[in-house]
This record gives sequence, structure tokens and C-alpha cells, in this order.
Amino acid sequence: MHATNASIEPMLNLGTEWRDLEWPDRWTVATVDGAPSAAAEETLLITPSGVEILTAQGGARALDTTEARQPPLGCPGGPVVT
Repeated sequence: MHATNASIEPMLNLGTEWRDLEWPDRWTVATVDGAPSAAAEETLLITPSGVEILTAQGGARALDTTEARQPPLGCPGGPVVT
């Protein structure tokens, strides 16, 4: 089975200076103006049957998107209208 791993890491800043500074530990990031900020990370495993949220609270959570990705009724490749 082929799968792809992706991470989404948004950072929200309340200040007026959006540029960030990386600390010497090469992990910690702060904004130039020192304003309050929040960061989050989600890691996703994308498979042929859907998406698994590996960092979901309480443990990994799978979302089967097979049916949702089917063409709508009456569209080419979708169910036939009789």
C-alpha cells in the first residue's frame, strides 16, 4: 500500500512584526517583537482509503474518504441515473 506523510505546522502571532527568530537550539522559534504566539502541529498519513491523523488527541484517528471521493450522481464516472 502506498502512503504519504505530511505535517501541517501553523504559527499564529498577535504582534505586528511577523518575522520569526530561530534560537540556537534550532527548534525554538519566537517573533521579532516578542508578542504572544501559538504553534500547533498535525501529522497526517494519506492512504488510498483516506487520511489518518497521527497526532489526534487520544491517539491516531482514521477518516475513510473513499465514498466522499466518488463522482456525484449523473457525472461522468459516477452512478448512472435511470
